[in-house]
Amino acid sequence: AVDKADALVKQRQIEFDGASKLQRQGYRAEAELASAAAALAAAHAELVSARRNLERTAIRLPYDGMVLSKDVDLAQFVSPGTRLGVTFATDVAELRMPLTDRDLALVELPDARDIATSGAAQGPSVKLSAIRKGEPVEWFGTVVRTEGVVDERSRVTYAVAEIEDPYQLQGDGTPLPIGTFVAAQIDGTTVYDVIRVPRSALRGADQVLVVDDENRIDIRKVEIIHADSDYAYVTAGVAAGERIAITIIEAPINGMSVRTVELGTAAATPRGQMPLAVRTGAP
Repeated sequence: AVDKADALVKQRQIEFDGASKLQRQGYRAEAELASAAAALAAAHAELVSARRNLERTAIRLPYDGMVLSKDVDLAQFVSPGTRLGVTFATDVAELRMPLTDRDLALVELPDARDIATSGAAQGPSVKLSAIRKGEPVEWFGTVVRTEGVVDERSRVTYAVAEIEDPYQLQGDGTPLPIGTFVAAQIDGTTVYDVIRVPRSALRGADQVLVVDDENRIDIRKVEIIHADSDYAYVTAGVAAGERIAITIIEAPINGMSVRTVELGTAAATPRGQMPLAVRTGAP
């Protein structure tokens, strides 16, 4: 608008100068010169107004942040409601974490009723890890809420964690740029009387082969509270000190006799043979 008004002033100035010259030479009437002068004055007024409007035009955010994208160009005309761009705050970053129903049983998340009444609730701590420039890096945050709904497709509930000062503008740590893929580890509740079983000992989703004192197989169904790539954590179905088979046995049946080798004596077995049983214990 300022450039357009400035160009109009220059055009009106040229017209006024021409009319003034012709009027002095007797080719223009006084009224025509007055009209050119009025047009020039109006153009100057429009330029002053445009400059004032430009000075009053500012985009302010209610937070310290960064620009993610810019959707308009310089000098482009925009109407009310036009999106100018996308920004985000740099004081706090949020991370959405999908939790299954089994995961929810292992963590104490903020209660939606507490958030509704007090406006805040303290949740468990979260450790984030990623590889940055070839080196492992960790950041820490806190779960502040859940989204309160179950995803219709994946059937998971999303918990939201906050990480303060992700860009380390107030610190000297490694920045956590928005969009970084991270692994999240949430502090869970304390569970007692849990037995850690090698993942290789599981048959199907929830069965193990227990070897009794007479070296006979007892097929047991167990309750697994959590599992990772190496171990399953069992709360019922086996007792501490019982032996379970960790090698594959084709078509096992209850009462089948097996030869056992304790895990600690594997060196005495023939070359390449895996130990058959491991004694269970607490994690």
